[in-house]
Amino acid sequence: MKLLIITPALTGGGAERVAINLANYSVSKNVETHLISIKRINHYDGFLNEKVKSRFLTNERLRFQILRLNNEIDKIKPTHILTTIRDASILLGISRILKRERWIFREASPMNGIEKMYFVKKIIYKLLIRLIYRRCDVLIANSGDTLSSLLKITKTIKKTVVIGNPIETHFTGTNMQNHDAYFDKDIILSVGRLNKVKGFDILLKAFKIVNQINKNTALIIIGQGDELDNLRILSKELGVDQSVYFLGFISNLAPFYRNAKVFVSSSRWEGFGNVIVESMSFGLPVVVTDCPGGPKDIIEFGTYGKLVPVDDYLKMSIAIIDSLSNACPKDLLIQRAGEYSIEKISKLYFKEMQM
Repeated sequence: MKLLIITPALTGGGAERVAINLANYSVSKNVETHLISIKRINHYDGFLNEKVKSRFLTNERLRFQILRLNNEIDKIKPTHILTTIRDASILLGISRILKRERWIFREASPMNGIEKMYFVKKIIYKLLIRLIYRRCDVLIANSGDTLSSLLKITKTIKKTVVIGNPIETHFTGTNMQNHDAYFDKDIILSVGRLNKVKGFDILLKAFKIVNQINKNTALIIIGQGDELDNLRILSKELGVDQSVYFLGFISNLAPFYRNAKVFVSSSRWEGFGNVIVESMSFGLPVVVTDCPGGPKDIIEFGTYGKLVPVDDYLKMSIAIIDSLSNACPKDLLIQRAGEYSIEKISKLYFKEMQM
């Protein structure tokens, strides 16, 4: 058997980290494993097992990507191909007219993003999904919401199954990366791309209330994105800019998980929520929004954390304040996070892939 994993790029996102975790697990089971990143972007240098045969295609236009991908597949001759995100699945379907491998598509998020596209682009995108997804052998969705939203577009998929993401729950990094100065405060932590979907504007408004009640709190937001300047302006307008820190992309989050008091996911919709599981693996209390996607599944609708309505900064602030003094027991959070360990989830993937 020979496995090929395809991902758009190795940027700092959850889907990319899933690709790395599954690739590393695969080679640990002595499966010849290849990983193709469509774009030449790599924020995860050093995380991929050296036994994984990785390559980057091109930053050129789509038509060149299509030709290059098909040529690479012909060279590798895999028995199984796993795509980690919707765009990779569509690119594979366009590139590979003659299918000779077992295809496993991973669906990483609900259709909210597609529904917000311009009309013509949305129609084309949905048509491609209907045409291409019927060719996959198994579709693995990372949450019930993700699967149900996909099935509203197409019902011709051969087999579907819901499996959460494989998450690293045993961090070994100890490097403080010169950020230990922040930890004399009660840290509220959030991690994600700085875009409107992640709802950081709502988190800032919630933090203003929290900080008025507890002056010893600080908010750390880790991630990159187009909304950085707007979020900085908003924090200044809210009068909390002296207690809010935007730290950019950081690969080693362990010091922050260990030292924070509460983790908050403020998304308007979400794929799965890898960082929620990572934070819980440190026993860190979590507050998440009841958004489409995986977060509410991870905390079992409030059993393992606080669940608040989307875009409700008042209820979010109350949940954060409550979590600072009345959190779920650490051992239960760690146990729950263990249900998404790389070993457990990868075994489920390989069972469905028939490997």
